[in-house]
Amino acid sequence: MRKTLLIISIAVTLILIIGCGSKGSGSPQIETVPTTKLEEVLAKAEEFTDKNVTVKGNFFASCTDSCCDNEFILKDGINQIKVFKSKELELPKMKSSQPIRISGILKATAENPVILASSVEIIK
Repeated sequence: MRKTLLIISIAVTLILIIGCGSKGSGSPQIETVPTTKLEEVLAKAEEFTDKNVTVKGNFFASCTDSCCDNEFILKDGINQIKVFKSKELELPKMKSSQPIRISGILKATAENPVILASSVEIIK
């Protein structure tokens, strides 16, 4: 009886370890999505407006106040764009000038286009 319980316990433990160890989610990872250069997105903003874009660049805070927690600046060389996070998105802890990849919807404004980010990935 004890031997049977031991075998069952080991089997259940192995199933839990193997089953829970898989981190696949079924949704595409941001790194597998084609990346567009920020320069191209800004130059052809009309073509990208209201479409999902994925761009790379460096993170910079838009201000030092806590009221700016939902926005930041993405810079790539001389090009930059203001990024607002979507309500559902929790931003990772980022340091100034840290390389990141973002995905989101490009929105037209009266001044410059902005991105409403749906995902942010720190590039290592």
